[in-house]
Amino acid sequence: MGVYRDAVEELVNDAIGAEIADESVAREMRGELRERLTECERCGPLTYRPLREVVAKTCDNTGLAPDWSRWEGEGWSVDYIPPRGPDWPLP
Repeated sequence: MGVYRDAVEELVNDAIGAEIADESVAREMRGELRERLTECERCGPLTYRPLREVVAKTCDNTGLAPDWSRWEGEGWSVDYIPPRGPDWPLP
């Protein structure tokens, strides 16, 4: 489960780095992300959802709108529509 969490954290950190110019704000967001992912693992494993969906929902919850085309080589479709709203809980 740790490897999956690390992958989510790495991808969302990448989005933070690409979108947030202020390093102190980015550092704060990264700390909050780490806490959210730790909390989420306590409530239930992230691995029940596809990686792309967890990254999209996490970005949405933190106000990020990543450029999905940067990860196109990862096998993710650029036209993917991220989940919105309270369809499933993710801190």
